[in-house]
Amino acid sequence: MVNNESRTLVQLARARGDVILYVKPYDGEDEASSLPIEGDTQYSDLASFQNRLSHHNVFVNGAGTFYVGVYNMDYCVKESTTFNLTITIATPEDPMNLCPLNCSYPQGVCVRDNACECEPGYGGNFCAGCKFPLLFPPYEFMTLQLHI
Repeated sequence: MVNNESRTLVQLARARGDVILYVKPYDGEDEASSLPIEGDTQYSDLASFQNRLSHHNVFVNGAGTFYVGVYNMDYCVKESTTFNLTITIATPEDPMNLCPLNCSYPQGVCVRDNACECEPGYGGNFCAGCKFPLLFPPYEFMTLQLHI
């Protein structure tokens, strides 16, 4: 089912650096206070930054003016940054489902906003991972008793 409201998906693909993506709405009063700053974590993809992921995404519901900020935080990696930024907008006139990484198509298909249906053999949030059976050799189990 396609959502007919205006929605935006901002995606960042990081090649180098220690970046965090922010998408902050214009507050309607002061342009300077609407610019994203480091403390605006409610407008960021903080989980992707904290987990050192290469792909970051922020969904925005509704129409309006938004500021996109990309900051090279230099916490873990002290280097300049290189990234690609993609902004996809769905409107009532041009409805579509929005999924990060386009569900790694053809490994998956976007069935609704932020929901992928993966082809057999693929899995994960955006169908980017391969599924394969884990074959373990037989193990001998032992019990360890710890006295503290």
